[in-house]
Amino acid sequence: MNKFSRLTYRGSYALVTGASKGLGKVFADVLAARGMNVVLVARSRDLLSAYAQSLSEKYGIRAVAIGADLASPHAPFDIQTALASQSIEIDLLINNAGFGLSGSFLSHDLEQEEKQIQVNVQALTALTHILGNSMAARGRGGIINLASNSSFQPLPYMAGYAATKAFVLISARRSNTSSQQKACTSWPPAQARRPRVSSRGLRPTCRLATSTARCPS
Repeated sequence: MNKFSRLTYRGSYALVTGASKGLGKVFADVLAARGMNVVLVARSRDLLSAYAQSLSEKYGIRAVAIGADLASPHAPFDIQTALASQSIEIDLLINNAGFGLSGSFLSHDLEQEEKQIQVNVQALTALTHILGNSMAARGRGGIINLASNSSFQPLPYMAGYAATKAFVLISARRSNTSSQQKACTSWPPAQARRPRVSSRGLRPTCRLATSTARCPS
């Protein structure tokens, strides 16, 4: 089994999805404060560009903004192309972007239900696979997938959302016999302010649970 080298902050690159607000913005700020270059991904390109500039000026790191809608199946590949065009290799991936519907399943348009799966499952899987392969080849890297308390049980009127987050939690526990592996962690924040269709938020808290596993390369 190849041994991964220890990840250092300064000079490395982190990619954070959903980085324009909430936990994604906090992740980006904390990592930049430790000297890590950051690639910020979100739909709101203008807001993202302004935030990237502020991080760069505040911490003296490189901050790159990539506007992408993860509800589009092509978004992960567009992100891959944007990274390659700027010769950026990602050392830490934080799949933070999330989309949650609330209410009766049949009350939602099918397109909305499919977008929820695309953002929470498909895009997360694609980015983990694309960037995880690169990390495995270099023998260095890490992935944090944002799950939810909803990962642990069915949730009335948010069954689809809970199911997507259960996937996030369980996928971090996958393992295989590959000789090259990367460190992959899922983190379900106990209570955190995250924009959803219901627009309900709770005060952030320190209480959290993690599920760490060796993920397939």
